[in-house]
This record gives sequence, structure tokens and C-alpha cells, in this order.
Amino acid sequence: MNKKGYYVNVYANKNQKENGFLKIRCQGFCTTIPTTFINQYNLTVREGNMFIQKEQFEEWFKKEIHAKEEEIRLEKERFNCFYPHIPLYWKNKDLILNNPRFYSVVTPNFFMGLAYYGGCRTITIGELLLIWEKEESFIFKCSCGGKSVCFQFGGSPLSGTEWVSKTICLVCEKIDNKGGMSSPLRVKIEARRKYTSILPLAENPVSYSELRKICMNVGENN
Repeated sequence: MNKKGYYVNVYANKNQKENGFLKIRCQGFCTTIPTTFINQYNLTVREGNMFIQKEQFEEWFKKEIHAKEEEIRLEKERFNCFYPHIPLYWKNKDLILNNPRFYSVVTPNFFMGLAYYGGCRTITIGELLLIWEKEESFIFKCSCGGKSVCFQFGGSPLSGTEWVSKTICLVCEKIDNKGGMSSPLRVKIEARRKYTSILPLAENPVSYSELRKICMNVGENN
């Protein structure tokens, strides 16, 4: 992109049902436009590329841009419903560890994301609390001097390379990334394997908002 517009990749449409249309790709988005747009907007295609104005980009990719914005919004909402409240859960860890309905609450995003395996390894809040209590490989020192805990990490199990460790300080509540600076990936993987959920897990764990309200009420009553 420059100040005036975007360069887009142009592809011939092989779908016979969409003759008269061209596929275009830009900024990770893909859509189709009528071939008549080339003359209508006085565009030039050179070696599979063409330049379009910012207004054209926003109009032609409107649906794709909206879908991406909605995806980002939902991801932020999913993150904020749980992770910023970890310090609160830590303060109430005894309460959570002794109640299966609290212990069984599963994190909204993956805990352990591994290349070739995907980010499907979620974890319960109870397991997280036990790991933070006993496993040094998940503990960091925050710039404020407080204790930070890793709530999400990922890497390649083949090379042992860790890409990122997302952490939150239990004191100042700062959320940070510690990519490539933490303990070896295999250490974290082995530590994770030590912990299993309370069996059986509660069939109806409380919601994120319920858990947060319960923990806040405990703090207000103490």
C-alpha cells in the first residue's frame, strides 16, 4: 500500500459459472470483480498485478474487511473475558481448586500451541493454578518485581524452539510476551503432562463471568 492505494494480484477465474469475473487478492483478502471494472475504472493489469485506489479497495473488499474486523473483535472479547482476571483467580486458588465447578472452567484459547499439532490444547483453570504453583518453567519476574505466570505458549516440538510465552503479572497485572526468552519448550511440554483434570470434570462448570463474580465477592467479604 502507498498513500493513494494498493497493488493487487489479479487471477483469471477458472470457475465456468463465474465467467466475466476476475479474482483479486490484496492484504490477505480475496474477492472477485467483474472484468468490466478494468475499463470502467481505467485500470491496467501488468504481469498479474494492478494498482487500485484506496476507495476501490475498501468497496471491493468490504465484506472481507468486515469479516476480519469481526474476527478481531470476537478474539479480543474472548481474550478479555478470562485472561486479564488471572490475578483474581490466583488470589482465590484454594476456592477454585476445591470446587469442581470452578476447577473445570476451560480456557477460551489454547494453552499449548505446537507446530504440526495446532493450537487445540486447552486447559482448565484448576490445572493452570497447579502448574503456576509448582512449575518454575512457567514463572517469570515482571519489571515491577512481581511474579508473572505463563498462560499461553507455543513452538516447534521438533526443533525445541519456543516462539512465544504470553504472561501476566500477578501483582501489576501487566500482560507481556516472552518469546524466545523462557525455558526450553520441551521443559514446558513435560511440565504440562504432569497435570490432569480432576476426574470426573464437572458437567456444568460455571461461566467466566460467574467465576469472576464469585471470586470478586469473596474478596469483598474478606
